[in-house]
Amino acid sequence: MRFRSDSEPTGTIAFAANTLPALISQHIHDSDISSCRVKAQPWEGYPHTHILPELIEAVFTRQLRRFQKLFVLEVGSFSGGSAIRMARKALELGITSDKFALACADTWLGDTNMITNVYQDGRVSSLIVPLRAPSIVTFKSLERYAVVHGMMRPAVIYLDSAHEPMETLIEISLAWNLLAEDGILFGDDYDWPAVHNDVLNFAYLRNLTVHLYKSQWLLHKREGIATPADRDLTFNSKLEVKTRVHDRVTLAKFNSSAALGEALQ
Repeated sequence: MRFRSDSEPTGTIAFAANTLPALISQHIHDSDISSCRVKAQPWEGYPHTHILPELIEAVFTRQLRRFQKLFVLEVGSFSGGSAIRMARKALELGITSDKFALACADTWLGDTNMITNVYQDGRVSSLIVPLRAPSIVTFKSLERYAVVHGMMRPAVIYLDSAHEPMETLIEISLAWNLLAEDGILFGDDYDWPAVHNDVLNFAYLRNLTVHLYKSQWLLHKREGIATPADRDLTFNSKLEVKTRVHDRVTLAKFNSSAALGEALQ
């Protein structure tokens, strides 16, 4: 069984044939779960990169009018396609590295060199700060940096990490706490049940409007917004949400990114 080791690009761990370690290793290292250790081209064409360029432009353009410097955080970078799109859009808009930074968080399990290769390939490495950490560690660490060390909070957070029930809700909650006032939190895969449900659950708790553009969802942290004191969620013994809140959340659906941008003014 051959796969990457710390000492060489294609190291070797030899398990005895027909043993349990050999069987488990075959399942893990020869399957899609370890696909991140194999470099594939083109990075931007990775099938799960759904972030839309026109939405990036609408969000960035809006935030540039509100913030002197634009700190963007992406959580769940994986192969880097969405990061490249955001960084390239920033360059197209004339934003240089003195006013723009994109921090990209992921574990990049399997190949620690992946993120360097991706961003060099995309010719945007001067704008990107890789952060090798799971999503929850990322949010809590940056929150601490902001509180203790005075680091600026991100004006934009793009979330494309967990797609499991409750896990997405936790990530959204931590991202919201970290987000700057008047910031924008958005993500894709709204058509995934876990993402769909947890976005609505969070919006209900915070009394927020969910802005929708195609499969993308967006929440605006308006300054001075108050959290209702009388809203909560109930759970069953499996930690599944029992409270039905979908019909109590305001949805704003947009057919164009321009209309969405105007609604955020």
